[in-house]
This record gives sequence, structure tokens and C-alpha cells, in this order.
Amino acid sequence: MAKTHGYQNLTAAELMALSEKEQRRAYSELRDIAQKRIARGGGYRGQRGQRIETLKELDIMEMDVTAELRKLHAFVRNPATKVSVQKKYYKSQSQKASDTLKAHGYNIDPADMKGFGDFMETMRTRAQTRGKAYRGSDRWAELYEHAKRLNISQEDLNKHYRSYINNVEKLENVETPPVGSKGYSYSQIRARWNKKRR
Repeated sequence: MAKTHGYQNLTAAELMALSEKEQRRAYSELRDIAQKRIARGGGYRGQRGQRIETLKELDIMEMDVTAELRKLHAFVRNPATKVSVQKKYYKSQSQKASDTLKAHGYNIDPADMKGFGDFMETMRTRAQTRGKAYRGSDRWAELYEHAKRLNISQEDLNKHYRSYINNVEKLENVETPPVGSKGYSYSQIRARWNKKRR
């Protein structure tokens, strides 16, 4: 593990009182801390994909290292950027979203909210590019719920999307596959969706 000098524990005034050489060292150390937090907490509070410039890049762009150090120091000192806090926040938001969906009749597990969000975004993208054949978000949410229950893969959903979305109500008739199984193929699901679940 690389040796650190505890620059994150200094106040802003103490940091600004350092020599130029020490400030550059502090910038490198704080950048490493910040990048690790962003990487570990990727996806929380819109931080996914952030990248902080290296000292070399700042020099090339003729940016003020002191000004950038102030911003970086504020980021690292902010408790909200800690991974533990981000996870707690994300868990809380996921529970709220799950409760809202449940109130509308959709049973999406809080731990699966990211997968649900990605699926809905995929559906919105399809709707924008393919027009009327793609239905609204209520049907997408219902389709996602059944797809999770029946272990329908994203690849299978894409391949047979029109059929699934036009018959989403019939998926309620398909019995949940045994635990540990790979689920049903599209043809097996079609054969079952006209039969009422026991």
C-alpha cells in the first residue's frame, strides 16, 4: 500500500499554506483517494465515469493547480462522497422507488432497481427509434417483472419483443420455473401462456 501523508485531514487553510511542491504532492494523493471512491461507488449520485485530471494534464492545459486542489480537497472532505454513505443513500433511494412501484402493482425488489432502471432505459431507447410498435412504461414494467420471474434473458426479450409486449398479460398464466432451472424457452412460454396457472 502506498504511503500517504494525511493531506485529506488538513483544513483548507493549512492546505493552501503548503509550499508549491507540497501542494502538488497533496493533489496527487487526494486524486488517488477521489478516484478510488468514484470507482467503488460508481453509479451513485451521478459519479459514474468521472475522471480527475493528473498533474501532468493540468500543466499541459495550463490550469491553476492550487484552484484545482481546493476543489479536490472539498470533494474528499465531503462525507457524502464516502462509499459507505453513497451505498446507504442508494439503498434508501432504491427502497423508495420499489415502494412506489409496489403501490402501482409492480413487485420490483430494491436490490434489483439498477437492473430495472437499465431495462426501462433500453425500452425507452427502442421506443424512440422504432415508434408505435413499442408500448408505454406500464407494460414495460409488467414485462420486466415477468421476465425476472420466468428467467427470460435480455437477448430473448430483444429477439421476441413484439410477441412478448403484445401478450404481456398472458405471461401471468405461465408458472414460475423450478428454482435452479434455466427457465423456459420462448416456444415453451408460448405453449404455456394460454393455460391458467394453478
